[in-house]
Amino acid sequence: MAAAQRSDGSADGGQWSIDLSPLSFACLKGGGYGGHGGFMHGKWMGKEWHNGYAVDLRDPEAFAALTHTDNTGVAAHCGDAVGCGVFELHIYRAYEPYGLK
Repeated sequence: MAAAQRSDGSADGGQWSIDLSPLSFACLKGGGYGGHGGFMHGKWMGKEWHNGYAVDLRDPEAFAALTHTDNTGVAAHCGDAVGCGVFELHIYRAYEPYGLK
């Protein structure tokens, strides 16, 4: 991932750089966020209901069906400081830079 530049965070008003490195990726739609396969996250499906499936995300059609509500775990480096966090991406409308029309 590219470094992010901020000018409002340092005490002297100068710029600092944060380098982000992806650590993990999760397609939340497959877990019911936004609905998938008749299931919606938080929807009561019955006391004994369970489900599971496998998806090959290298398949463009499978990837397209499950992405656009994604989490990417990242490591953030700023000088000597290191932290971890999550970028959560939601795309709800057409966004041509990502090929969504």
